[in-house]
Amino acid sequence: MVTNRGLKPDNLVQTIERASSILDILGQCPQGISIRDLSARIKLPKGTTHRLLSSLSYFGYVRQDQRQETTFWVSN
Repeated sequence: MVTNRGLKPDNLVQTIERASSILDILGQCPQGISIRDLSARIKLPKGTTHRLLSSLSYFGYVRQDQRQETTFWVSN
């Protein structure tokens, strides 16, 4: 988790900022976290959270629990 971010620059890419927030939270939840809980923590709609997780999963950054399809965690 990145904790020393300092002042937020004006030129951040929103999608990357959101993906970073998701990865930070997933890193704090080794047992995984549901889309519902994750979207509440990052204050985004579940649909947006799901699309970001799907992209992160496609590129191998996160994994989805095959038994509980709504639970995700950071890939090893």
